[in-house]
Order: sequence, then structure tokens, then C-alpha cells
Amino acid sequence: MRFSKYSWAAAVVAALATASCGGGGDETPVVVAAADVKVATTQDTVKALSATNLSFPAGVPALGTTGPTALRIVAPAGAVTPTFNLDANGGTASGTMSFGSCVFTVSTSTIPSLPAGTVVRVDPCTINVDTSGDPAGQAIAQPVTLTLGTATSTEVTLTVTVSSTGAVTINNVNNEPVSAGAVTTTTATGGS
Repeated sequence: MRFSKYSWAAAVVAALATASCGGGGDETPVVVAAADVKVATTQDTVKALSATNLSFPAGVPALGTTGPTALRIVAPAGAVTPTFNLDANGGTASGTMSFGSCVFTVSTSTIPSLPAGTVVRVDPCTINVDTSGDPAGQAIAQPVTLTLGTATSTEVTLTVTVSSTGAVTINNVNNEPVSAGAVTTTTATGGS
């Protein structure tokens, strides 16, 4: 069963209301993420999206694509340079990625706007994770998107865990945990 951030937040509120108004019992504070998290894309954080098919229905203007654009990033463990495959504008392109924003270096291409040898720096380049209201310590299937310049991908669902100190971990499609920054946490307590 998949829970959205809203259903988890509602469950936490209901649990707190039951605990606080149930006539006794210990109140256990619940630590939750106070907001969603936006993570700069780096060689390490991009591994959260490795082997995930990202879709940009209206294209990615920063890459010169104007219609449906599919991006697949492959970021192996270790210090191996991530690669990308792009399908857009009736063609395909592939190459390597580097960071300081996202830098796409095209090695092969049949996309007219991205000939081989093209280097495109896309800024901002962020991974956006729905974490608001997520209870600490629980692995939850949550929507994750990638923003490339002015374009944001459609959501993919990945397993996200927020620690009690706010550290965010995403398990990519290969079930490899990737550190994805931090978010502010807050303690939700019951009241009568």
C-alpha cells in the first residue's frame, strides 16, 4: 500500500489525537520532517536517480528539447563518472555527466540541437523529495522529481527515510541507499 505525505501526516495526527485524548497512557513524541527537501545534484546524490526513467513531457529547454523528453541516468557506485541517455525530438543522445550544477557532455547524438561534442551546463539542477510530515525512522514510498533549469520531471516513486536528526536517505531502484541531504525535523506532541 502506498501512502502519500498527506496520508502519513493524517495518520500521525490521528495517532497523536488518540494518544492525547484517550484518557491516560504515555505520550510518545513523534519526530517528523518539517518540510520537503531540495538537494543539489552531485556525483553522489545523482545515484538516487540511477537507472530511473525520468520524463519531461514538455521538454527541457536548457537541453534544447521541445517535446516529450526521456532521461535515464546511470550512476554506478564508487567514483565512476555517471552517464546519461536522452530520447527527444525524434532522436537520441548519450554521454557523461559532471557537476557544479549538471553538466551534460554529449558523446553521441542524433538530436539536431545536441550534436556530439556539445557541453551543456544546466542550473539549477536539483533532486526534489516529498518529505514533509514523514515520521522519522520509517521507510516510505515518496514522489521524487528532478529539476533541470525551468523543467521538472514527472514524479517517480522511491523509498525515502528521514532520520530523527533530519538526514534523508533515498533507496534508488536498485535498492541502494543514497544520502540525499537533510531536512529540518520537528517533534509533534499531543495535546488535549
